Amino acid sequence: MLLLLPLLLSSTLVTAAPHYARDRKIKTHVEVVTATVYVTAYETAQPVPTPPAEVVYEAGNAKSVAAYVPPQPEPTVASLASLPATGNGPAPASDKDQVSSKNAEGSSLPRMSSGEVDAIYKTCWNGQIKWPLPGTPNPVVDEVTPQLSIFPLPSTKPDTLIVHNYCSYDIYFNHFNGAHSLETGHIAGGASIERPLSGTVLKASKTADMAKDVLIEYAVAGDGVLYYDLSLITCLGQTGGLDNGDLSACAGHEAGLQLGNANSKSFQCAAGAWCDDQAYLYHENLCKKQNPVSSCSPSNGLTMEFCAGAKH
Repeated sequence: MLLLLPLLLSSTLVTAAPHYARDRKIKTHVEVVTATVYVTAYETAQPVPTPPAEVVYEAGNAKSVAAYVPPQPEPTVASLASLPATGNGPAPASDKDQVSSKNAEGSSLPRMSSGEVDAIYKTCWNGQIKWPLPGTPNPVVDEVTPQLSIFPLPSTKPDTLIVHNYCSYDIYFNHFNGAHSLETGHIAGGASIERPLSGTVLKASKTADMAKDVLIEYAVAGDGVLYYDLSLITCLGQTGGLDNGDLSACAGHEAGLQLGNANSKSFQCAAGAWCDDQAYLYHENLCKKQNPVSSCSPSNGLTMEFCAGAKH
Protein backbone atom coordinates (compact mmCIF):
# COMPACT_ATOMS: atom_id res chain seq x y z
CA MET A 1 0.00 0.00 0.00
CA LEU A 2 2.75 2.44 0.93
CA LEU A 3 4.50 1.77 -2.38
CA LEU A 4 1.33 2.33 -4.38
CA LEU A 5 0.25 5.64 -2.86
CA PRO A 6 2.95 7.79 -4.54
CA LEU A 7 1.77 6.45 -7.89
CA LEU A 8 -1.86 7.25 -7.13
CA LEU A 9 -1.68 10.63 -5.43
CA SER A 10 -0.31 13.84 -6.92
CA SER A 11 2.23 15.92 -5.05
CA THR A 12 -0.55 18.34 -4.22
CA LEU A 13 -2.52 15.62 -2.52
CA VAL A 14 0.44 14.14 -0.67
CA THR A 15 1.03 17.49 1.01
CA ALA A 16 -2.64 18.27 1.48
CA ALA A 17 -4.13 19.27 4.81
CA PRO A 18 -5.15 16.42 7.14
CA HIS A 19 -8.87 16.55 6.26
CA TYR A 20 -8.08 15.94 2.60
CA ALA A 21 -6.29 12.73 3.55
CA ARG A 22 -9.16 11.38 5.63
CA ASP A 23 -10.36 8.78 3.14
CA ARG A 24 -6.83 7.56 2.51
CA LYS A 25 -6.58 6.61 6.17
CA ILE A 26 -9.98 4.92 6.34
CA LYS A 27 -10.10 3.13 3.01
CA THR A 28 -6.53 1.94 2.68
CA HIS A 29 -7.64 -1.19 0.82
CA VAL A 30 -9.26 0.85 -1.98
CA GLU A 31 -6.19 2.47 -3.51
CA VAL A 32 -7.52 3.72 -6.84
CA VAL A 33 -10.86 4.83 -5.39
CA THR A 34 -9.12 6.74 -2.63
CA ALA A 35 -7.03 8.72 -5.08
CA THR A 36 -10.13 9.49 -7.10
CA VAL A 37 -12.02 10.83 -4.09
CA TYR A 38 -9.18 13.20 -3.26
CA VAL A 39 -8.75 14.57 -6.74
CA THR A 40 -12.50 14.93 -7.04
CA ALA A 41 -13.01 17.02 -3.96
CA TYR A 42 -10.03 19.32 -4.01
CA GLU A 43 -8.31 19.52 -7.41
CA THR A 44 -9.30 21.90 -10.20
CA ALA A 45 -12.06 20.59 -12.44
CA GLN A 46 -11.11 19.62 -15.99
CA PRO A 47 -13.06 20.62 -19.11
CA VAL A 48 -15.84 18.33 -20.22
CA PRO A 49 -17.63 18.02 -23.57
CA THR A 50 -20.18 20.70 -24.35
CA PRO A 51 -23.44 19.75 -22.60
CA PRO A 52 -26.99 20.42 -23.72
CA ALA A 53 -28.23 23.96 -23.24
CA GLU A 54 -30.77 22.89 -20.66
CA VAL A 55 -30.82 20.48 -17.75
CA VAL A 56 -34.08 18.83 -16.73
CA TYR A 57 -34.73 18.25 -13.04
CA GLU A 58 -37.46 15.87 -11.96
CA ALA A 59 -39.49 15.70 -8.76
CA GLY A 60 -42.15 13.02 -8.84
CA ASN A 61 -44.14 13.53 -12.02
CA ALA A 62 -43.19 17.19 -12.29
CA LYS A 63 -40.30 18.43 -14.37
CA SER A 64 -38.55 21.78 -14.37
CA VAL A 65 -35.99 23.01 -16.86
CA ALA A 66 -33.02 25.10 -15.84
CA ALA A 67 -30.27 26.66 -17.88
CA TYR A 68 -27.03 24.67 -17.79
CA VAL A 69 -24.18 26.40 -15.98
CA PRO A 70 -20.80 25.42 -17.47
CA PRO A 71 -18.18 24.00 -15.10
CA GLN A 72 -15.92 26.56 -13.48
CA PRO A 73 -12.51 26.06 -11.84
CA GLU A 74 -12.70 25.21 -8.17
CA PRO A 75 -12.34 28.40 -6.06
CA THR A 76 -9.17 28.74 -4.02
CA VAL A 77 -8.89 30.38 -0.62
CA ALA A 78 -7.08 33.30 -2.23
CA SER A 79 -9.66 33.78 -4.97
CA LEU A 80 -12.56 33.68 -2.52
CA ALA A 81 -10.84 36.18 -0.24
CA SER A 82 -10.46 38.58 -3.16
CA LEU A 83 -14.13 38.52 -4.11
CA PRO A 84 -15.91 41.84 -3.50
CA ALA A 85 -18.48 41.92 -0.75
CA THR A 86 -21.94 41.75 -2.31
CA GLY A 87 -24.12 41.33 0.73
CA ASN A 88 -25.63 38.22 -0.84
CA GLY A 89 -25.35 35.47 1.74
CA PRO A 90 -26.82 31.98 1.69
CA ALA A 91 -30.40 31.68 0.56
CA PRO A 92 -32.79 32.31 3.44
CA ALA A 93 -34.78 29.39 4.73
CA SER A 94 -38.53 29.60 4.82
CA ASP A 95 -40.60 28.75 7.89
CA LYS A 96 -41.31 25.28 6.51
CA ASP A 97 -37.57 24.57 6.44
CA GLN A 98 -37.27 25.11 10.18
CA VAL A 99 -38.03 21.64 11.49
CA SER A 100 -37.64 21.07 15.21
CA SER A 101 -36.27 17.77 16.48
CA LYS A 102 -36.14 16.05 19.83
CA ASN A 103 -32.80 14.69 18.64
CA ALA A 104 -31.23 18.15 18.71
CA GLU A 105 -28.16 16.77 20.47
CA GLY A 106 -27.49 14.99 17.19
CA SER A 107 -26.71 11.48 18.38
CA SER A 108 -27.93 8.53 20.40
CA LEU A 109 -24.42 8.20 21.90
CA PRO A 110 -22.94 10.11 24.85
CA ARG A 111 -20.04 12.47 24.26
CA MET A 112 -16.42 12.02 25.25
CA SER A 113 -14.98 13.77 28.27
CA SER A 114 -12.37 16.46 27.65
CA GLY A 115 -9.73 14.10 29.00
CA GLU A 116 -10.73 11.39 26.53
CA VAL A 117 -10.55 13.85 23.63
CA ASP A 118 -7.11 15.07 24.76
CA ALA A 119 -5.87 11.49 24.72
CA ILE A 120 -6.66 11.03 21.02
CA TYR A 121 -6.31 14.38 19.27
CA LYS A 122 -2.72 15.00 20.37
CA THR A 123 -1.58 11.87 18.55
CA CYS A 124 -3.82 12.40 15.49
CA TRP A 125 -1.77 13.34 12.43
CA ASN A 126 1.32 13.95 14.56
CA GLY A 127 -0.46 16.59 16.58
CA GLN A 128 -1.49 18.70 13.56
CA ILE A 129 -5.20 18.57 14.34
CA LYS A 130 -6.44 21.79 15.93
CA TRP A 131 -8.33 21.38 19.19
CA PRO A 132 -10.40 22.63 20.94
CA LEU A 133 -12.56 24.31 18.32
CA PRO A 134 -14.69 27.34 19.21
CA GLY A 135 -18.36 26.63 19.78
CA THR A 136 -18.16 22.89 19.12
CA PRO A 137 -19.01 20.02 21.47
CA ASN A 138 -16.75 17.10 22.24
CA PRO A 139 -17.16 14.18 19.81
CA VAL A 140 -19.35 11.21 20.64
CA VAL A 141 -17.74 8.17 22.22
CA ASP A 142 -15.82 5.84 19.92
CA GLU A 143 -18.58 3.26 19.47
CA VAL A 144 -20.66 1.93 16.59
CA THR A 145 -23.73 4.11 16.06
CA PRO A 146 -27.09 2.36 15.65
CA GLN A 147 -29.39 3.23 12.77
CA LEU A 148 -31.33 6.35 13.71
CA SER A 149 -35.03 6.78 12.89
CA ILE A 150 -35.31 10.56 12.69
CA PHE A 151 -36.60 10.37 9.10
CA PRO A 152 -38.20 7.59 7.05
CA LEU A 153 -35.50 5.64 5.23
CA PRO A 154 -35.04 6.88 1.66
CA SER A 155 -36.16 5.11 -1.48
CA THR A 156 -33.45 4.29 -4.01
CA LYS A 157 -32.78 2.93 -7.49
CA PRO A 158 -30.08 0.35 -8.28
CA ASP A 159 -26.72 1.80 -9.35
CA THR A 160 -28.13 5.33 -9.10
CA LEU A 161 -27.39 8.44 -7.05
CA ILE A 162 -30.61 10.32 -6.32
CA VAL A 163 -30.45 13.81 -4.81
CA HIS A 164 -33.65 15.33 -3.45
CA ASN A 165 -33.88 19.01 -2.59
CA TYR A 166 -36.80 19.31 -0.18
CA CYS A 167 -35.72 22.85 0.79
CA SER A 168 -37.57 25.97 -0.33
CA TYR A 169 -34.47 27.37 -2.09
CA ASP A 170 -32.23 26.28 -4.95
CA ILE A 171 -29.16 24.17 -4.19
CA TYR A 172 -26.10 24.57 -6.42
CA PHE A 173 -23.90 21.58 -7.13
CA ASN A 174 -20.66 20.43 -8.71
CA HIS A 175 -20.50 16.74 -9.58
CA PHE A 176 -17.09 15.16 -10.08
CA ASN A 177 -15.54 11.93 -11.23
CA GLY A 178 -11.89 12.05 -10.29
CA ALA A 179 -10.36 15.28 -11.56
CA HIS A 180 -13.10 15.74 -14.12
CA SER A 181 -16.21 17.83 -13.57
CA LEU A 182 -19.19 15.84 -14.75
CA GLU A 183 -21.74 18.58 -14.30
CA THR A 184 -22.32 21.94 -12.66
CA GLY A 185 -25.83 23.22 -12.09
CA HIS A 186 -28.55 23.72 -9.53
CA ILE A 187 -31.55 21.83 -8.19
CA ALA A 188 -34.68 23.88 -7.67
CA GLY A 189 -36.48 23.70 -4.34
CA GLY A 190 -38.73 20.63 -4.35
CA ALA A 191 -36.92 19.03 -7.31
CA SER A 192 -34.44 16.19 -7.63
CA ILE A 193 -31.81 14.72 -9.93
CA GLU A 194 -30.74 11.16 -10.72
CA ARG A 195 -27.26 10.20 -11.89
CA PRO A 196 -25.41 6.90 -12.39
CA LEU A 197 -23.11 5.87 -9.53
CA SER A 198 -20.09 6.61 -11.72
CA GLY A 199 -18.83 9.74 -10.00
CA THR A 200 -16.98 10.17 -6.74
CA VAL A 201 -18.33 13.29 -5.04
CA LEU A 202 -21.21 15.71 -5.38
CA LYS A 203 -20.59 19.06 -3.71
CA ALA A 204 -23.73 21.03 -2.80
CA SER A 205 -24.04 24.63 -1.66
CA LYS A 206 -26.58 27.32 -0.85
CA THR A 207 -24.63 29.77 -3.01
CA ALA A 208 -23.47 29.67 -6.62
CA ASP A 209 -19.85 30.39 -5.70
CA MET A 210 -19.71 27.09 -3.78
CA ALA A 211 -17.80 28.81 -0.99
CA LYS A 212 -19.41 26.56 1.66
CA ASP A 213 -20.35 23.08 0.51
CA VAL A 214 -21.72 19.78 1.74
CA LEU A 215 -19.78 16.82 0.33
CA ILE A 216 -21.60 13.66 -0.72
CA GLU A 217 -18.57 11.38 -1.04
CA TYR A 218 -18.95 7.98 -2.67
CA ALA A 219 -17.05 5.53 -4.85
CA VAL A 220 -17.45 2.04 -6.24
CA ALA A 221 -14.24 0.17 -5.47
CA GLY A 222 -12.48 -2.34 -7.67
CA ASP A 223 -14.14 -5.17 -5.77
CA GLY A 224 -17.56 -3.75 -6.66
CA VAL A 225 -18.37 -2.40 -3.19
CA LEU A 226 -19.94 1.05 -2.84
CA TYR A 227 -18.44 3.23 -0.08
CA TYR A 228 -20.15 6.44 0.98
CA ASP A 229 -20.08 9.18 3.59
CA LEU A 230 -21.28 12.71 4.25
CA SER A 231 -18.89 15.55 5.15
CA LEU A 232 -19.91 18.95 6.53
CA ILE A 233 -16.40 20.16 7.33
CA THR A 234 -16.14 22.50 4.35
CA CYS A 235 -19.40 24.29 5.17
CA LEU A 236 -18.55 25.07 8.81
CA GLY A 237 -18.13 28.63 9.99
CA GLN A 238 -14.76 30.03 10.99
CA THR A 239 -13.46 31.88 14.03
CA GLY A 240 -9.87 33.08 13.95
CA GLY A 241 -8.99 30.57 11.24
CA LEU A 242 -10.51 27.64 13.15
CA ASP A 243 -13.68 25.72 12.32
CA ASN A 244 -16.50 26.55 14.68
CA GLY A 245 -19.92 25.11 15.47
CA ASP A 246 -21.83 27.26 12.95
CA LEU A 247 -23.60 24.98 10.45
CA SER A 248 -25.91 27.64 9.01
CA ALA A 249 -24.12 27.66 5.64
CA CYS A 250 -24.57 23.89 5.16
CA ALA A 251 -27.27 23.33 2.55
CA GLY A 252 -30.39 21.70 3.98
CA HIS A 253 -28.97 21.22 7.47
CA GLU A 254 -31.55 23.50 9.08
CA ALA A 255 -34.23 20.89 8.27
CA GLY A 256 -32.10 17.76 8.43
CA LEU A 257 -29.93 15.69 6.09
CA GLN A 258 -30.03 12.03 5.10
CA LEU A 259 -27.69 9.91 2.97
CA GLY A 260 -27.97 6.19 2.40
CA ASN A 261 -30.52 3.53 1.56
CA ALA A 262 -33.00 1.25 3.28
CA ASN A 263 -30.90 -1.92 2.96
CA SER A 264 -27.72 -0.72 4.66
CA LYS A 265 -26.75 2.31 6.74
CA SER A 266 -28.60 5.57 6.21
CA PHE A 267 -26.86 8.51 7.86
CA GLN A 268 -29.34 10.93 9.44
CA CYS A 269 -28.44 14.38 10.71
CA ALA A 270 -31.31 15.94 12.66
CA ALA A 271 -32.41 19.50 11.95
CA GLY A 272 -29.80 21.91 13.29
CA ALA A 273 -27.90 19.14 15.10
CA TRP A 274 -24.18 18.61 15.59
CA CYS A 275 -24.30 15.05 14.23
CA ASP A 276 -20.68 13.93 14.25
CA ASP A 277 -21.60 10.24 14.42
CA GLN A 278 -23.55 10.64 11.15
CA ALA A 279 -21.25 12.95 9.18
CA TYR A 280 -17.69 14.23 9.25
CA LEU A 281 -17.52 17.39 11.37
CA TYR A 282 -13.96 17.15 12.71
CA HIS A 283 -10.81 16.88 10.62
CA GLU A 284 -9.80 13.21 10.44
CA ASN A 285 -12.71 12.58 12.83
CA LEU A 286 -9.99 13.17 15.46
CA CYS A 287 -8.56 9.75 14.48
CA LYS A 288 -11.33 7.80 16.17
CA LYS A 289 -11.64 4.12 15.28
CA GLN A 290 -15.33 4.39 14.39
CA ASN A 291 -16.04 6.69 11.45
CA PRO A 292 -19.25 7.70 9.64
CA VAL A 293 -18.50 5.66 6.52
CA SER A 294 -20.64 2.81 5.24
CA SER A 295 -20.52 0.32 2.38
CA CYS A 296 -22.92 -1.85 0.43
CA SER A 297 -23.64 -3.18 -3.03
CA PRO A 298 -24.21 -0.50 -5.70
CA SER A 299 -27.43 -2.36 -6.50
CA ASN A 300 -28.85 -0.88 -3.29
CA GLY A 301 -28.52 2.61 -4.75
CA LEU A 302 -27.72 5.80 -2.86
CA THR A 303 -30.07 8.68 -2.03
CA MET A 304 -29.26 12.10 -0.56
CA GLU A 305 -32.00 14.22 1.00
CA PHE A 306 -31.53 17.92 1.74
CA CYS A 307 -34.08 19.34 4.23
CA ALA A 308 -35.12 15.74 4.88
CA GLY A 309 -37.58 16.80 7.57
CA ALA A 310 -39.59 18.77 5.02
CA LYS A 311 -40.36 15.89 2.66
CA HIS A 312 -43.97 14.77 2.41
